[in-house]
Amino acid sequence: MIESLRLTKDSGLKLLLVFAALLYAVVESRLGRNDWDIFLAASRALFDGSDVYAITYFDGYHYYYSLLFATLLYPFAIIPAALSKFIWICLNMLMITRLLMRVLAWFDTADVSIYVRRWFFVLVFFGSLRFLKSNVHLGQTTILLLFLSLEALHLDKQNKSSLAALLLSLAINIKLLPAVLLPYWFYRARWKSAIFTTLLVMVLWLLPITWLGADRVGSLMQSYAELINPAQERHILDVEETSFHGLSTLLSTLFSSQAHEHNGQSWKRNIADCSLETLSAIILGVRLFFILFTLYFLRTLPFRSATSSLHRIWELSYLMLIIPLIAPHQQHYTFLFALPAIAYVGYDLLVLKKNQRKLRWSLFVAVLVSFNLALWLGAFNAFYNHYKILTYGALLLVVLLATSVPPSPKEKVGTSPTF
Repeated sequence: MIESLRLTKDSGLKLLLVFAALLYAVVESRLGRNDWDIFLAASRALFDGSDVYAITYFDGYHYYYSLLFATLLYPFAIIPAALSKFIWICLNMLMITRLLMRVLAWFDTADVSIYVRRWFFVLVFFGSLRFLKSNVHLGQTTILLLFLSLEALHLDKQNKSSLAALLLSLAINIKLLPAVLLPYWFYRARWKSAIFTTLLVMVLWLLPITWLGADRVGSLMQSYAELINPAQERHILDVEETSFHGLSTLLSTLFSSQAHEHNGQSWKRNIADCSLETLSAIILGVRLFFILFTLYFLRTLPFRSATSSLHRIWELSYLMLIIPLIAPHQQHYTFLFALPAIAYVGYDLLVLKKNQRKLRWSLFVAVLVSFNLALWLGAFNAFYNHYKILTYGALLLVVLLATSVPPSPKEKVGTSPTF
């Protein structure tokens, strides 16, 4: 009877959460225009014969995603806007549930108290809450990209290479950010997944030829290449919007007096005033440092497996963390890719209990605060954005992750057998 009451209580809680989620989706879907409307406008423009990459939408925004993605969105583009947003938000909340479950399942917490497990969930969820909320609120795609990436990694570990490759190639096609996982698969000798993904990426890019024609796809891809060309001044002096974050934006604000965002603040923040050529070289050098720093996490020769499951989680957490850091033109919501790194450092502190816990806890709390200040104290968001507090928090998380070296396989450490 007690077990029956417990099941009834759990079922009631789940129903309450589902009702709250649906109510939230209804409210969010009626709050007005966001990036989802840009995607749908681009989808309609694609089938109206326009160059979706040359034109701008609403207040001068560009479409940075693939032709296939614009095509897949067309059914949403021909139904009422509020309904399409409601469906997209519901899909996002389902993906949030799945990716949180996936990340938490990486770590073995079977031998720790329920109190520790609950704190672990609190750290992961609330540490990334600002990014989860902003992606849903703005109708963005980062949740989808991270969901596809995590599912692809899981399927690859289960030796389901074809399906893993399909999911990762779809994520790369939608937006190039998850492409960092492809060379990782080659490095770790996941040959089937890596080769299948490479082939499928090319297939998905060329697939729109079947309904748009080769000439039009060729013209559109040329326009897309011009739009994302990293040599453009707008990608070097990467400060078009106050909400931009990442290395290119941070370095622009530090090393150029020309770094002024539209509707930004006039407070001084540069420590030098370099030419665009020098700034470009600095940005490239720093990016290369973070790319090469991946070798610190890999710690083996190429074409060998990671030394343990926990080591694999550690190195993948770094790879995903640097995605929004090294990519240009990134908004705050892209830092949802930091979620695995947040989980790993939280696990390191709560379960593995490394040395210098007070200092490390203080630094970790500083990271989580910097990530969520805009959510908790939004009145000062202009200050956080102007001085790129979020980017500094991500860099501090890199330091914490780098100093959270996983124990050697000889030590007794529980890791999830599913990863």
